[in-house]
Amino acid sequence: MIPQERGITRVVRHARRARARMGRVTIPEERGIPRVTRHARRARARMGRVTISEERGIPRVTRHARRARARMGRVTTEVTTQRMEIFGHRGAAGLLPENTLPGFRRAAELGCSGVECDVWAVDGELAVIHDATVDRTTNGHGSLDELGVAGLRELDAGGAPVPLAEDLLPLLAEYPALLWNVELKDVVAAGLLRRRVVDWPAGVVARMLVSSFLPDALAPWVGAGLPVALCVDKVTPKGLSRAQSLGCAAVHMALGRLRPEVVARVRNAGMAVRVFTVNDEAICRRLAAIGVQGVFTDRPDLLVGNV
Repeated sequence: MIPQERGITRVVRHARRARARMGRVTIPEERGIPRVTRHARRARARMGRVTISEERGIPRVTRHARRARARMGRVTTEVTTQRMEIFGHRGAAGLLPENTLPGFRRAAELGCSGVECDVWAVDGELAVIHDATVDRTTNGHGSLDELGVAGLRELDAGGAPVPLAEDLLPLLAEYPALLWNVELKDVVAAGLLRRRVVDWPAGVVARMLVSSFLPDALAPWVGAGLPVALCVDKVTPKGLSRAQSLGCAAVHMALGRLRPEVVARVRNAGMAVRVFTVNDEAICRRLAAIGVQGVFTDRPDLLVGNV
């Protein structure tokens, strides 16, 4: 038996009839409830599994993230309120030449949580440069292997020389809260860095984070006591499994492939999410709302203190 339906809007009549036929669920009176909320409530009632707090007034990206996490049935619907980590990407690459000491100092002076740099193994040293060649970022030409450390030190990387990893140590000592993300660009650099940190100041090493797109470069760091992160353009089941097997503390992923359900999947696997490269305050706020822990930015002047 269905209650008298005269005067009831069509959508409510249909919902009441469906509930009566199913004989299973009861949904509160829906008159006046926004359409998106009604649909969410009906889906939850049919699934009989999840409950999401009242969603009216919640930004769209947050609603989608909460629903995705609830569908997965594994994560909390609460969004973290911790302070977003802001890493200066290659120093402050949008303000000063990338991977140079002036760029790293600018990021520190602006109040970044940390700085990120790229390292290659060259002649038994850790050269701080992104590419395998020097053409894009210096006044020279050729590959790192061809030039060697001596050749690299003679080049101009935009008003400053190409630094070695050790050259950052005084700056990191000067800023005792500054985190240091070292991204390994080749496998040889992984073993070299592992040997070098033994002689570096303990206070600096304690703030290090090692990352790489190369799983084999992270393998030597398993059980080494420092947090490691796998860098990916897109999170795949295989990639997520590999990150777990390496004991990664985080996954660093590209902004263009990011979706709320992917963030939830990584966090459910016990790892933090950091995103590259983010230069917009509004985007950074949306990322924080779906549980992203940190971002890498070329423009720390736009983000630090605003998110």
